[in-house]
Amino acid sequence: MKTFELIARALQEQSIVDGNCFACGRTPSSGAGEHVMPKWLLTRNSLWNSTITLLNGTTLPYSQLRVPCCERCNNGFLSRVERDAQAIFAAEEVKGGDNVLVLGRWMAKLLVGILTKETKLYLDRRDRSKGFIVDARFLDNFHLCHVILQTARKPTTFRCLHSDFPFSLYWYAVAGTGDDNFDFITDVFGNAVAIRVGRLAVVFVADGGLQMEVGAKGPHELSGREVSLRTFRELVIRIFYKSQLRDATHFYINSETPSAINVEQISVSPYTGLIPGTVMTQIFRPWDNDEMASVLANMLDGAGNFRPG
Repeated sequence: MKTFELIARALQEQSIVDGNCFACGRTPSSGAGEHVMPKWLLTRNSLWNSTITLLNGTTLPYSQLRVPCCERCNNGFLSRVERDAQAIFAAEEVKGGDNVLVLGRWMAKLLVGILTKETKLYLDRRDRSKGFIVDARFLDNFHLCHVILQTARKPTTFRCLHSDFPFSLYWYAVAGTGDDNFDFITDVFGNAVAIRVGRLAVVFVADGGLQMEVGAKGPHELSGREVSLRTFRELVIRIFYKSQLRDATHFYINSETPSAINVEQISVSPYTGLIPGTVMTQIFRPWDNDEMASVLANMLDGAGNFRPG
């Protein structure tokens, strides 16, 4: 079965409801499943007993953040994705496009994995009639994340309109963190996720690369540079807010042979249309500094730390 057929099967509502492999839709193995936060990261940063805050405000230990996975995917392409990402975080530096692609795939896995887990957790444990935190059908909104992740199955050629890959990714060397060596936060509605492991911090947006169109180095052109921890967290909020302003998507033509994948963006498809009073396509709604300040206040506490979420 081809990669895009596996993705389609994995995203089928019934496949998710049945608890099949999150990556291919096959019957999962009888083991513990795929650790969304990998064991190497839990061990390196002593996160086994730390918790993530879910969309309904409850918490779950990272050690229990596991999703159904078959042995073929777990020990195959997912293992390679983890191994390559681990090496980059060990080096604490992003070196070239190959590293960017590895991190994009890995970050896409984090986002898909968390949401897959939330399709199996009750919105209200005291009243199960309210259903699960995330409806299985909602995962179809993350088809691009699946494509990005699963291009690791075969050599892939990307032909994109704004950057080398169909996502926006920025990285930073964070100075002066001391014992505070981990940050993690997601923006489900912006298809975005940010993580800091030691000095290396990465922000990923599954937006087809639209943020790269308006700034390949991100806010204040700081990607790839050393920043303070507080500056990194404020940059994350700016990138997340920009992701929420996205007002367009892409039309793709993807193809596959037994040995290779081709992902090609053909055009930008706006949701709204033209920027009012112009002939230019609106790909982001207008920036609002007051709204941005509200987002900043909601996601950072008075000490400049991420609020749980």
